[in-house]
Amino acid sequence: MKLWFRASGVAAAPHEDLLLLETLRSYPDRTLADAASKKLRNHLWYLSKEMLPLAFFDDSVCGTTKTSIVKAMREKQGGDHFPKKAQIPADSQVQLRDLASFSCCRFFEKTKISTAFFRLDPLHW
Repeated sequence: MKLWFRASGVAAAPHEDLLLLETLRSYPDRTLADAASKKLRNHLWYLSKEMLPLAFFDDSVCGTTKTSIVKAMREKQGGDHFPKKAQIPADSQVQLRDLASFSCCRFFEKTKISTAFFRLDPLHW
């Protein structure tokens, strides 16, 4: 229920989507959990390369995770293909940094938000 009440905060969506997938992975009723997980995987647009950077504005995402996302954005090449939602296999444990790449920079280009704050420790963002 906690995830449902937080769902209205768009900045929290990438992190909350992954938390919900993780919660479903350990849910005791496998039939229900698998059905819910399958449905959720059809709605992971907040985990796309263009939307993932919303996690930078989520206070529940720790500084270490934000730093690892910035590092992945600098080190992992992105492509010209931008799927509307993330493709996450049912049996994988994925973290925000695993989904980040240079392609995430497109979010900042489109919104005209400077990435200069990346040079600072996330505690000072």
